[in-house]
Amino acid sequence: MGIIFAVLIAVGYFVCFGLVKEKLPFSERIKVIKGNKPFWGIIISMILLNFMAVFGGTFFSYYCMYNLQHPEWIASLVTIGGAVGIVAALFLVVPFTKKYEKRHLMLLGFALYIVASLLLILIGGYTGAVIYQIIQGAGNSFAFAGIWAAVPDMSDYGAWKNKVNSPGLVYSICMFVLKVVVGFASYGVGAILDATGSMRPSVWHRSKRSYAASAFPSASFLQFSASWPSPAPSF
Repeated sequence: MGIIFAVLIAVGYFVCFGLVKEKLPFSERIKVIKGNKPFWGIIISMILLNFMAVFGGTFFSYYCMYNLQHPEWIASLVTIGGAVGIVAALFLVVPFTKKYEKRHLMLLGFALYIVASLLLILIGGYTGAVIYQIIQGAGNSFAFAGIWAAVPDMSDYGAWKNKVNSPGLVYSICMFVLKVVVGFASYGVGAILDATGSMRPSVWHRSKRSYAASAFPSASFLQFSASWPSPAPSF
């Protein structure tokens, strides 16, 4: 179902772009991403982050249902993670950005997600699930805040490098990637569960290590982010 929505979203975006007339031709506006390393860094980060969110949310639901055998815990545990994310966004993200760069904010978010996944595997049970939700809630807040706070920087970098200022196109591309990736990630997680036989409750009841797959996108991001360029110059 997710892949169907992704296709519909793609069609809608192309129809929108086809009907909108702008003074600057698209062939000129698209130059804003030419040689724009921060842009491609953010796009790859968005892909990994949203795969991580979809995989983690799906596997956590299965973990509660078949490992813990308490599906009624899902709503309360997810609420805990959401509440921690709100608190982190309100009181921790802004002070952190005053001392560190936005990429450090993203690195911290992805690192927290890996730690949360490992602790869930090692501790397990209701205690492990609560700890996981607390840590990953803070991690989501840091990662999402860092990525979207960096979008204006990569737009400014493209304007400085290519002498083309098109922030609307940059934001549109980011939103397009966001929506499409969620659709493909939804399809992908279902395909993985089906291919590995994890759709059978007995498989999940025997082993909780299937959940570790949700940490893979964040681990990939940590390796990738080390080569990021410095922030865009101010002008």
